[in-house]
Amino acid sequence: MKPVLFLTCALLLCPPLQAQPILSSRSEASANQVTEIGANLLRDRRLVSGVAVSSAVFLAGALLKDKAGPEQAMLTTPPAIDRRFREWFVNPGKDSNWLDDNGVYYTLAAGLGASLLLPGRKSNTENRIRSLLAYTSGFALTGGVTWAIKGLVSRPRPYVYYGTTGSPDEKTAWRSFISGHASAAFYTAAYLHLAWREQQDGTPDRARFLVPAALYGSATYVAWSRMEIDRHYFTDLVAGAAAGIGIGYLTHWWFRSQAAPASASRLSSFRLVINQAGAAILLQF
Repeated sequence: MKPVLFLTCALLLCPPLQAQPILSSRSEASANQVTEIGANLLRDRRLVSGVAVSSAVFLAGALLKDKAGPEQAMLTTPPAIDRRFREWFVNPGKDSNWLDDNGVYYTLAAGLGASLLLPGRKSNTENRIRSLLAYTSGFALTGGVTWAIKGLVSRPRPYVYYGTTGSPDEKTAWRSFISGHASAAFYTAAYLHLAWREQQDGTPDRARFLVPAALYGSATYVAWSRMEIDRHYFTDLVAGAAAGIGIGYLTHWWFRSQAAPASASRLSSFRLVINQAGAAILLQF
């Protein structure tokens, strides 16, 4: 109680503090620059329409994937190539690995980080936001298309057909075709490769080979990890990879636009200001 009384008396007896303006001329300019970046992005019709369409496809796919089930199952009998690859690569008795169902999230996290770094250290904030929106929109489009195909085809997973592990009553047991891990991984590989190649003038020949090899090699490993634990057939992976690469090329072509000038606002620092009048975040460009 004493600290509260002391604080109350101190506030009553001390002279009133003069409120300082929260936004200085620099912070006002920063706010204007943030507004300008937002306005520039909203004026870009290709950007806005691309984000809108990919969001709509994602939502539609999320609804269609729940229709998957044994009633409308297709491609129930695996062809010879699927049976052969299953004999070669499936690990009997192994029903999980370190990627498992988290492979899509690892892929998304890597893609988001790379899309922010791709514009380069000297790039401005607007270009980084454009790069992030482009990659995220393509990823959402890939997910929506994948989910829609899963729901419409309703192919049983290998472990359902062969009766090895898992249960045919599981929620995802009838969503084998196409592989979501493969489509997400190969979309990320294709999009990042195209975006990286676009900005790498004068890159050594070794890097021109190693970068796509690393991207597509990682995507291949993600896809293979799903076949290893009997979650997908080989044709599921091939179809998913084809869809991902195609959407990667489509996304890069659609969102490719004139970059913001290098002199545009670039966020370099921010700080929180708190005084008697309130609080504000000051951005410095």
